[in-house]
Amino acid sequence: GLELVEAMRRGDWKDTPFLLLSSNPSYAQNDPSRELVQGILQKPIPRNELFARLRALGAETKNEPDSSSLAPPQEDAGTGPAASKPVTVLPDTPDLAQPAPAPEQAGPRNESGRSMRILAAEDNRTNQLVFRKMTKGLDIDLKFANNGLEAVEAYQSYHPDLIFMDISMPKMDGKDATREIRKIEARTGRHIPIIAVTAHAMNGDSAEILAAGLDHYLTKPLRKNAIQDWISKYHPEDAEPLLPER
Repeated sequence: GLELVEAMRRGDWKDTPFLLLSSNPSYAQNDPSRELVQGILQKPIPRNELFARLRALGAETKNEPDSSSLAPPQEDAGTGPAASKPVTVLPDTPDLAQPAPAPEQAGPRNESGRSMRILAAEDNRTNQLVFRKMTKGLDIDLKFANNGLEAVEAYQSYHPDLIFMDISMPKMDGKDATREIRKIEARTGRHIPIIAVTAHAMNGDSAEILAAGLDHYLTKPLRKNAIQDWISKYHPEDAEPLLPER
């Protein structure tokens, strides 16, 4: 994808915004060509996140002197310079010079315009898909960490509002990862709620989990209502509403 962007930037697409869709965003972030794109979205992409990024691009380009050049050329443009340009490879792409319309009427927006950031530390890809499905429809920014080490790194760079922490993970388990996060917070004065996720809840486990610095815990298999209840409980005031108003 980045090689394609490089080639298109050398052609007639110098001013066109590009969003890169990637299954491995961290790899793309470290690529020297990262500066050629306006954003990187992790696949699979929640619809709300995609519309939010398109709206953000529209807001950035809305007041540009020549914002019309940012709109993708149309196949039925008729004659003139635009007609000779290649047709965009994304059919039905909204005009990026204007904010993309939302599929439904959204609730009142905050000045920050940001979504709630949630970090989920889970090494099992199937469980990641299940978690994403259970939070589908919520206006959140969801990021996954594949082990405890990644969770600690993501905490420092991603600045989540809430963390769901699997207890059994390779390289560093959830309890050790939480201890490292709490050490960092001791220096910064922050406290991010961390919900433990465990498949083995036995007598005494809850006390050990809470002693590691986790705030609450959930047992597997996860339940959609329980996950969404905790998200709602810790939803920050400066974030967009979790559910759009119909």
